[in-house]
Amino acid sequence: MASNYGERLKMYRKHANLTQKELAEKLGIDHTAISNWERDIYKYDIEMLIPLSNALGVSVTDLLGFYTDYSLSPDEEQLIKIYRALEEADKETLMKLGQALKVLKNSIKTTTDKVKTFISHPVFLMPASAGTGQFLDSDEYELIDFPEDSVPRDSNFAVRVSGNSMEPDYPDKSIVFIKQVKTLEPGEVGIFIVNNEGFLKKLGDSNNLISINPNYKDIEIKQFDDCRIVGKVVGTYNE
Repeated sequence: MASNYGERLKMYRKHANLTQKELAEKLGIDHTAISNWERDIYKYDIEMLIPLSNALGVSVTDLLGFYTDYSLSPDEEQLIKIYRALEEADKETLMKLGQALKVLKNSIKTTTDKVKTFISHPVFLMPASAGTGQFLDSDEYELIDFPEDSVPRDSNFAVRVSGNSMEPDYPDKSIVFIKQVKTLEPGEVGIFIVNNEGFLKKLGDSNNLISINPNYKDIEIKQFDDCRIVGKVVGTYNE
């Protein structure tokens, strides 16, 4: 709804299908006055309120912008005028069309809300599959359908977490999405193969893999340990 005198006057004039010149002729004034009012260069005098409201077919309160919950917009007023001008049979038809349109809109909204796109993604069981260090070549995985918007675009596969060493961020039996990378920065969480055992850990600053759960000790990577990075955690999913 328009918020000032000029905008309201212009809006109601257009709804009345009047040009500035035509409105000015109804009021017996120069059309430049209407232009100045609509551009808020000048405001019309209070004695013009009733002639303006009569010429535009609106109430004085609407013209001034004093709306309540029961006020009608120009479009609503126009619909009422159209309805009142119809024959009784046509009024009934119009009401049925309006009710049908309302039902159709609600049905479309409900259907749209229910539609969800799913995507299949390979999920490996950890630590059994992680122990081989060959996620993509292993047969130890299952294809699971995930809501498409829950799967990170850069994820190559997913791992089902086993254990609670990374709780609360990565609970037991949750699923983490992995992007295959060769290196990680300290503080990043990834999947590591250490001496043929798979781990979900955070990379530390000094050759160590950190558990988020304080009840678990960090894994120290010693000189002759075989430690490989499988990938970086890029998302999580809880079924």
